[in-house]
Amino acid sequence: MDEQKARNISLILIALEVIILFLVLRLFFDYDIKMLIVGGFKPNPGLIIFLLLFLLIGLGIIFSAFFKPCFYVLLAVPVAFSIYIFCSLFWAFSLGSLIILFLVLAPPVFYFKAKK
Repeated sequence: MDEQKARNISLILIALEVIILFLVLRLFFDYDIKMLIVGGFKPNPGLIIFLLLFLLIGLGIIFSAFFKPCFYVLLAVPVAFSIYIFCSLFWAFSLGSLIILFLVLAPPVFYFKAKK
């Protein structure tokens, strides 16, 4: 497998992970999102940060399809997140947290394994 195909498949995996993360985190802000429809409501600052974060991740995915340095930065995000998961859930390792850890690490591992 060539590098371009591995990069595209890794981008698809990262995009799927971001969609799943967006849907899971949306559950926490569900009430605030529904209240935005009502006029005169000041949105929660956490909601604004939540939406801006996913806007930046979406732009990063789009830019990483064209620029290789942006792709490497995008690959560093799941690695940093998996280190955070490992450090925060080390005391409560279960099968679910181990599966999440492996799913988060799938795109970087897949890309660097296919690149060689």
